[in-house]
Amino acid sequence: MTGADFTGCSLRGCVADGLKFVSASVQDCDLSGSRFKKPVFAKSSLRRANCSNIVWGASDARLGSTATDADSASFMDCYAGFACFNQARIAGYFFNTTFHDSEFLYANLSDSHIAGNGVGTRVSFAGCDLTRADFSRCRISGTSFSNATLDGTNFSDCDVGASVRGLDQIS
Repeated sequence: MTGADFTGCSLRGCVADGLKFVSASVQDCDLSGSRFKKPVFAKSSLRRANCSNIVWGASDARLGSTATDADSASFMDCYAGFACFNQARIAGYFFNTTFHDSEFLYANLSDSHIAGNGVGTRVSFAGCDLTRADFSRCRISGTSFSNATLDGTNFSDCDVGASVRGLDQIS
């Protein structure tokens, strides 16, 4: 769906396999409750999208499968500022994607790979509310958590690499 415009649309509860949003606008879109296997978001905008209670690239009994790396969601060079990912389950690869000031309350991103290129461009969770979010077993590098709310956020068994900012606030 290269160049598609879903601005303001409702894809609430949509179930799909292999969707590719390339240079697409998914701004202000209601994606809540959607179940996507292998979704790709590349150079796309999810600004202010409602992605609450989604399952993307992760196992879901309703899809009749368990996730593998090949099923992962991919976010590459995307902008998802001010979006809502509350209670979302995303297993995937995040590269040079900005989520600043978004909500991830009780979201589960465990087993994901989160990486910026380390040369000014990075994955950003700056200013996000990550209360009780689960980042366990993630590989994280080139990522900013600056000014994020990290109350009860789980980073257990993470492989934290170079250029990660903002995790020093975790006790």
